Amino acid sequence: MESLLLSFYNLSKASINQKTVSEQLKISQKHLARSLKRWQAEQFLTYTSGRGRGHMTEIDWQLNIDDHYFQQVTSLFSTEPLDEVVHYLTWDWSETSKQSLLLQANQLLGIDRKDNDRLIIKKRYAPLTLNPLAANDINSFNVLSNLYDTLVEFKEGRYHYQLAHHIHVTETEAVIYLRKNIRFHDGQLLTALDVSDCLKTAKSSSYMHGLLDPLHSIETINNYQLKLSFTDCPYILDILSTLNLSIYKVADESYIGTGPFYIHKNTDTHSILKAFDNYYGLRPFLDEVEMIYIPDQKHDEFSLPAGDQLTAHTVTDGFYYMLSLRDNRLTQAQRETTHYIMQTYLRQTSERKNIAKAAPTILKQSRYFSRTPELTSGFTVRLVYPSYIRKLMNDVRQLLKRHHIEVELIPVTIDEAIHSRLDYSADYYLHGAFLNGAEHYEYFSLLFQHKAMQHHLPAQYPALKDIFESYITSPTATWSRRHIIVDRALEKRHLLIPLFNNQKTLYVPQKLHSARIVLHGFYNWDEVYIE
Repeated sequence: MESLLLSFYNLSKASINQKTVSEQLKISQKHLARSLKRWQAEQFLTYTSGRGRGHMTEIDWQLNIDDHYFQQVTSLFSTEPLDEVVHYLTWDWSETSKQSLLLQANQLLGIDRKDNDRLIIKKRYAPLTLNPLAANDINSFNVLSNLYDTLVEFKEGRYHYQLAHHIHVTETEAVIYLRKNIRFHDGQLLTALDVSDCLKTAKSSSYMHGLLDPLHSIETINNYQLKLSFTDCPYILDILSTLNLSIYKVADESYIGTGPFYIHKNTDTHSILKAFDNYYGLRPFLDEVEMIYIPDQKHDEFSLPAGDQLTAHTVTDGFYYMLSLRDNRLTQAQRETTHYIMQTYLRQTSERKNIAKAAPTILKQSRYFSRTPELTSGFTVRLVYPSYIRKLMNDVRQLLKRHHIEVELIPVTIDEAIHSRLDYSADYYLHGAFLNGAEHYEYFSLLFQHKAMQHHLPAQYPALKDIFESYITSPTATWSRRHIIVDRALEKRHLLIPLFNNQKTLYVPQKLHSARIVLHGFYNWDEVYIE
């Protein structure tokens, strides 16, 4: 079977312009010409090249490719392992065939207890990285949090020790006492030297954006103790609790953690996580978690054995915002107009189910204009956005056009959105964010660790550099009030504008217990058990 042939067939055209079709299929004209000759030789079609009006190529199909391939894939579903067949779901099928194949896949997904306790999940995106230091997207976070552990964890308003048995913190140092007999997934014991190497790598990495610069030294005392010396680092426990500072090692170009699961298999189409029998904590009830990646999948989905029920959970967490870019050319009046229209009307007029209708909030404060400003029109706003929210951006375009504002949309890849400075000639960048963990640290991290924020905000609001110094020289207990002042100052200047709160309805099987439901599903797979 050939995905290109299926894509070409489902263009459903009897007459084609080879230049136009090659662009649609994202191949060269020479590639298309060679393929047509081969497909004719294989008796899939016949064609007459360039003799119609406008040099059109006439196609006469000898076989229904969509139906032919559908029958083959259906047969494979019953004879081959699912992980070896699932990539066919990403091909360009007709809508009827696609829905039927998805239905067949659904019947094979879910909780499989024939040999062990296994949970299989359909997801839209695979993790972008298995390196915890580089992780900066929710899909990576969800998976990697099951593979790696941190020294300390912030949960339910409190710090809980994980790999660390205890951490003694003063204004200038932190002495870390490690738990004993913790093993990596390769069976080797965790030592203070492993932790030291990990922290030194993080300190020199651009991923931390200088937040570990206050560390003067990382000293190993013995196999289970090490000392961090620093100046002006009141957030030391907070940063040690972030996934980016998970403890791992690298062997044979693979990342090896200490978490409750380890990677058994990982490809572009699926991943298999297996429970780590020598986990120092409580061994997971689940033996395996298998994730199948389907690009058209709208949200994580759990299929079930016949007769089980789903429970709906509506979760509101995270928010979408507009970040003013340093090349923003809008006048103050145009910025205020864009700000007001986007913040006031987008959540009211969009039909997107993930947009909460309530006023947007960051740090639990509502956002609204106390009065309607004098609106202007007749200008163009240039908006950068990650390509996966293109449908939302169509709503944005229509909304602004109704107010006589032209829109230039500039899509970027997910990788660019997460890891680049977004150094585009544009006015605003739209994206989503969530404050996970200790809110006082997460907002600080959003401002000072996010690469795009760091590149664009200080250039437009120079006081942010002094504000950073005020943060790191004051106890974290005082940060909440500081956050509110900074947040209001940024919004008042139309630099960081919350647009709407993100919400989602999740359907979780009733037979799955102890799942902590968050916006992007649940990922505490080590705590889940099956009834």
